[in-house]
Amino acid sequence: MDRSQAVGENLVATGALTRQQWAAAMHEERTSGVPAFRLLVERGVVSEGDVYRAQHTAAPQHPGPLSAATSAAAPADPAMVPGAPAGAPVPPPA
Repeated sequence: MDRSQAVGENLVATGALTRQQWAAAMHEERTSGVPAFRLLVERGVVSEGDVYRAQHTAAPQHPGPLSAATSAAAPADPAMVPGAPAGAPVPPPA
């Protein structure tokens, strides 16, 4: 599923539009070249805010699991630990 499809499905799941409205917008996008989200916003079916929220709550797209090198915990910055006093030592990750 591409990102646009995921956002559309999220709009349907949240009730911002119906599956039929989404299918019709996708069909018109293919025939007219106008992006489905633009059509939906211009017609007042969804707001720009609805689309923004759907874009930011749709599952992130990534190529696969993170490698051990990128998922290893980095040493914590004490300034970023909530409630830690300035200069407090931070225990190493478990």
